[in-house]
Amino acid sequence: MISPSSFASPPMISTNNQELRTLIPKGFEVIGALAHGASADAQAAVHAARRLRKLLYGEGEGDNRPLI
Repeated sequence: MISPSSFASPPMISTNNQELRTLIPKGFEVIGALAHGASADAQAAVHAARRLRKLLYGEGEGDNRPLI
C-alpha cells in the first residue's frame, strides 16, 4: 500500500518503482487509487493514480487518457 505521505516524497516512490512494477501482473495497468482520511476526496485519488502511472509507465503516459 502506498500512503499519501509517500506521495509527498517522490524519491521514495521512484526508488520503489521497479518493486511496484513486479507487483502488477503482466498485461495489467494501474487504473485508479484510493484516498482516505478527513480531507480525502475523489480529486486526491485521481491525482495519486496519475502520479503512480507516470512513475510506472513513463512521464507522459496517461496524460491524454479520458477521465471516467
